[in-house]
Amino acid sequence: MWMYSVGKVLMQLPMRMIYRMTVSGREHIPPKNEKGFILAANHISNIDPIMLGLIMKQQLYFMAKEELFENQFVGWVLHHIGAFSVARGKGDMQAVNYAEDIIKADRTLGIFPEGTRSKSGELLKAKSGVILIAGSTGGDILPACITAFPNKPFRRKHVHIAFGEMIENEKLGLTGTKNLAQIKAASKMLMADIANLRQETLSMEGAGGKDET
Repeated sequence: MWMYSVGKVLMQLPMRMIYRMTVSGREHIPPKNEKGFILAANHISNIDPIMLGLIMKQQLYFMAKEELFENQFVGWVLHHIGAFSVARGKGDMQAVNYAEDIIKADRTLGIFPEGTRSKSGELLKAKSGVILIAGSTGGDILPACITAFPNKPFRRKHVHIAFGEMIENEKLGLTGTKNLAQIKAASKMLMADIANLRQETLSMEGAGGKDET
């Protein structure tokens, strides 16, 4: 979508002025135009999709809560940059089916497993959606962790994005999409990977020496 590409260019400068974004694990991001996969990250801010979009070479297609589409203009913009609405907590199968189509079309689905923002920055329990989509599409999952560091006077806010190794679909241990024990175990596996990325980031004391976008 042309609007996504234009928006990505326009957001580069203001984001660099406000944030010092550093990245680790960039080597785990698949090359562009390979098979579709799921990018699963924790959620701490409304600008998380923008930050991830600036880093990823692939266009990201994000689930967004349906309330954001209530404003006609905002909804139009979101639609034209690849976002699609989901009714949270209602078993929105239309959104799930759309997400599955994205993976099957060899595109990249961006999703926040926790389903909502964490106000404290601590990881929340994952919802089942991301695993259900992975199970029905055979898509692999790329875990990512976004960590915001405390503000320092007269400095840009530091945000670090860490990418982990791709979780191959077979490692999720799913034999179907109705086995609740398997779904729960796979969700815990994913969040454990994200938690490890967060711990590694915090231990880097500000991610010094890592790539900066």
